[in-house]
Amino acid sequence: MNELERILNGTDLSLLGYAGPQTQEMLLGALNVAAPAARAAAFKRITAAQNAGGANLSPRDHAVLRVSALPQEIQQGLASKRLQMVDHTIFVNKLFAVATSRLEMFKSDDDKGHGVANIAKAQLDKDQWFLLTGVRVTSGVSGTLSAASFGVVPVAIANGDFEMKANGGKYVFPKDSAMSRFDTTNKTSVQTGEFNLSNPKWLEPGTDISFDISTPQATAVNTCVKVELIGVTVYAA
Repeated sequence: MNELERILNGTDLSLLGYAGPQTQEMLLGALNVAAPAARAAAFKRITAAQNAGGANLSPRDHAVLRVSALPQEIQQGLASKRLQMVDHTIFVNKLFAVATSRLEMFKSDDDKGHGVANIAKAQLDKDQWFLLTGVRVTSGVSGTLSAASFGVVPVAIANGDFEMKANGGKYVFPKDSAMSRFDTTNKTSVQTGEFNLSNPKWLEPGTDISFDISTPQATAVNTCVKVELIGVTVYAA
């Protein structure tokens, strides 16, 4: 195995543009001395890997690509391993005991509770930066959250729209986005109610998160709704 092949085999080519300067310099050096045919084959291999990798990045891959957007102290904490990145899902479950056409999923007076929510006051904890890579919305009908069976949202909700804000009132999705994106009926490529972002976004700690659903007709009495924010969080090691 020559030096060029060794470097290609030891590098995640789909993330090559974000590799450290040493790796990039080694690759450039090996390409400079490679025969024309070997150089052409290497470029073809790199291009194929990057084209394929964009559609197959894991949430952690997306987070690694976006580390530079984090505050310097968080980057240093990750570099020193004082902090780490871990897969995480933020969730809130709510029971709407009366028929309503407005479902506010995150509120400033919310508390954490088993099976109810793992976020308090609609804000991430201090230093808990979170990269949002997907959102899942499911619902069911029950007099209690503990007895609810969550599945695809009903037509009354799917025909509505929603607003999600974070980071000081900035829209995470365009205003009045369609709830139909969470209707996964007959879709087998994603989990029930899941929508994956093409452009993942960092959510800042200490700022309000809101997810408000508006429906064209009132939902059924005792509608239970679950919103899950899927991604990667920065966590104390």
